[in-house]
Amino acid sequence: VNAMQMNGVQFEKWQVIGASVKGATHDRKGLPNQDAIDWRSESEDGFPLILALSDGHGSPKSFRSHQGARFAVNIALETFQELAEYHAQAPGFTEIKRMAEEQLPKEIVRNWKKAVEEDIAQNPFSDEDCRLLPEHDIRFKLTEHSLKLLEEEGVPEEILTRLRPLT
Repeated sequence: VNAMQMNGVQFEKWQVIGASVKGATHDRKGLPNQDAIDWRSESEDGFPLILALSDGHGSPKSFRSHQGARFAVNIALETFQELAEYHAQAPGFTEIKRMAEEQLPKEIVRNWKKAVEEDIAQNPFSDEDCRLLPEHDIRFKLTEHSLKLLEEEGVPEEILTRLRPLT
């Protein structure tokens, strides 16, 4: 590990190795690894180092969990990279701390939901996907994106009004 200096303070340069390994049960059942890990270090000195990992749901009804985990990791990396860039110009630690506690979790969840909705819009559930779900877990739920598409297709407002409670 190489040493570096920042603002007169000596730091060790961070080095990262990591991997996500598919478990034996997933391997036996032919299921994908549902976890994701990645990291980002934009500079040669290793700062900032941003690491994100996501543990997928790991259940039959979450058959796209591996994609959701990947979305979560990518969104977390992007969000924290933006925070690091803001931190470089921010007036103080208190503002960064407040953002990290109050805004970032909401932003990550909002962007993750958006990525999932976009993925479902581009890759709707197939009949085969639905067969992966246990019968008692199949639930019909419309997203705001789905409602907007129905509205654009000319579905009457009285029908859309009845569908809104399903979101």
